[in-house]
Formats: sequence, structure tokens, C-alpha cells
Amino acid sequence: DLDTRMIEEYDPEEVWNYEIGFKMDAWDRRLRMNVAAFYTDYEDRQLTTVRINPDTGRIAGALINAESSSIAGIEIETVVLPIDNLQLTANLTFNDGDIDDYDDVRILGLPESGEPGEGCQQADIGGGTLVQACDIDRSDENLPRLPEQIVFLSAQSTWQTDFGTIIPMLSWSKRYNVDNCFDRSSCLSGVYAVDQEDLSARLTWLSRDESWRVTAYGNNLTDERYVTGGTPLVDVTETAGTIYNLPRTYGVEAAYTW
Repeated sequence: DLDTRMIEEYDPEEVWNYEIGFKMDAWDRRLRMNVAAFYTDYEDRQLTTVRINPDTGRIAGALINAESSSIAGIEIETVVLPIDNLQLTANLTFNDGDIDDYDDVRILGLPESGEPGEGCQQADIGGGTLVQACDIDRSDENLPRLPEQIVFLSAQSTWQTDFGTIIPMLSWSKRYNVDNCFDRSSCLSGVYAVDQEDLSARLTWLSRDESWRVTAYGNNLTDERYVTGGTPLVDVTETAGTIYNLPRTYGVEAAYTW
């Protein structure tokens, strides 16, 4: 807080979750489907924003509370065994997030008059750079880091051999319109709103007594590139530092259980 010079505190989240759905087994238990509709009511949801640190005078990320917000959605999970030793999975999720009450402080450059606007405080963030911190209602924004839709598909097989079990798996997922914004301008501009797609594969060997496990894997096989976060200072500096996902990666894991 610029008046008291105290770092602002934030409250724990309180959540009520309501869910209704059904579970179904069919086709001689080769098909399983779970469907659920849910509504999640948040009080004091913790969100990341940008504030002026009262100790250092510098702009930094901070956690604050959105007094009231909610998520409504539906989840569909399906597993099918079309033939022996083959499992297919298809999951689908739809989310609709809404912020009902979210008060924040927006950090902007001073207007041409050199005086802070109404309801704003002037602050020096170092090197003689003056900005204004203005109270703002951000309840018209979407919930950050909440994908509007999630699709997951996978195929896994199991082969029993004389020297152990071989388990190949291929999976694909896509998360639609994930917004990793912080400050007001970055959330309105859509700079950090992206689709996140991943194609991965794994090949696992289990010893006959299942004490040894060796897995070769490849993640992000199509080498997709998308923003996963960064340092949004779009309000005050009109810049947006970005962090990208990992590129195509390969590896081998080994484990022994005794």
C-alpha cells in the first residue's frame, strides 16, 4: 500500500463446488463414460496482478483477491476397449468463467499534464520515472489461465512377452484460449491468450516381476510454440515479456522398485 508502506496481504480462497452427473458401463464393460456438469463458486479467488512494491518502489507481480468469481462447465470422459490389449481414451471439457467482483490498481504513465488523474496516486518507480496508480474495477475480464475448452485423446496398448510387458502410448491434447495475462492492458489486448497443443508418445517396458520399469518418451513431437507466461507490463511500459513452452524433447526414465 503506497500510503502505509506495507505489503498488501491476501486472503485464502473459499470454494463451493456443485456437481451432478452420471457414470455408465456398456458393451460388456468395454465402454465406460462419465459425464458431469459442475458449478464452482469462489470467494476471494487468488489472482496475479502487478503492483508497486512499497519497500523497493519497483513494479512487481503480486497476489490479490477477486472477491467473487465462478466457473460453470461440463466434463465428458470416455474409455473404450475396441479389441483386446487396446485402450482408447477421449476426454472433453467446456469451461465458462466469470468474475463478479474484482477491484485492483492499474499502473499507468502520467498524463501530459503531469498530474495524476482523479482517484490516482503518483509514485516514483526509480530513476525519476513517475507513474500513477489508479483504482479500477476489473470484473469485466475473463478468468485468467482458464481454458475455454480442453480436448484429450490417447491410445494405449499392452503386449505381454516372455521378457516382460511392453506398453506403447500416444496422446494428443489441446487447450483452447488460455490467457496468462496479469495487468489490465495485457488481459484486454489478448497478447497472452493462446491455444496450447501437445502430441506426445511413450514406450514403457515392465520386467516380468514388475520391479523394473524403463520408459522412452517424446513430448511436443510437433514442436508447437506458444506462450505460457511472462512479465506483462503492458499498462505502464507497453511491453510484454513472454515465456514459451518447452520445444520438442526426448528422454529415457528408469526405475527399480524393491
